[in-house]
Amino acid sequence: MVDTKTEIKKVARFESNKLDDLGEQLGLGRKLEHEGWELWEGCYNGDKKSWAKMKAYNKQDVDLLERLYLRVRPFVKNHPSLDTYSETTVCPKCGSSNLVRRGYQFNQTTKYARIKCKDCRGWSRSPVNLQEKRPLVSI
Repeated sequence: MVDTKTEIKKVARFESNKLDDLGEQLGLGRKLEHEGWELWEGCYNGDKKSWAKMKAYNKQDVDLLERLYLRVRPFVKNHPSLDTYSETTVCPKCGSSNLVRRGYQFNQTTKYARIKCKDCRGWSRSPVNLQEKRPLVSI
């Protein structure tokens, strides 16, 4: 599960992290306006117009959330890897093969190629250790 509100808070400082406000600020769209409790009451009472409006409201809500998720996805650190089942090297965040190598990433024992996705603009590293294997020297 990826919580877009939590992930946005980790990488950006918006005045408001509400879906409607983020959608407007990022140019993704807005939520549909509705009358509030009266809409819920109409649905509860079986009013067909209220149900139609609720359906449209929910569809727009899901579409807006998806657009926000796709915008935030490159910055999510714990995003499920999409390259696990791929035969070739693909972006672990969006599955694209439109990748470029940009330098190296090191830790104490290994060296990896840094990879940038040209489609989602996310960063990752190659799964292959580039560090040479050196034989142990016996004394």
